[in-house]
Amino acid sequence: MNKKLVDLNFTVLDLNGKEIAGPAEGTHAGIILANILVAKPTGDVLKLFGWAMDLNRRNPLHLDESDYATLLKEVNESTLPILTKAQILKKLNFDNAEKCAEKC
Repeated sequence: MNKKLVDLNFTVLDLNGKEIAGPAEGTHAGIILANILVAKPTGDVLKLFGWAMDLNRRNPLHLDESDYATLLKEVNESTLPILTKAQILKKLNFDNAEKCAEKC
């Protein structure tokens, strides 16, 4: 089974393409998503926690199709601001504007 590499080791940028001021951990996409995942009260607790631990360590995830779909769903349903959510989804190669418009 093919695994997708999910590498969120990047800094979220502002609308001008510049780094957002603040501590590096506060603008690192993987760490931001890790904190969103562990703040959820429901879901596959051990899986989400494991992903959060890897993302927090700035490690990439290796996900099968089902897990990849789950991660996309978690990002889409998160309370992340559009600025952050869009950059994460773009990195996840979720650039089909029509699908994103329906789910974002």
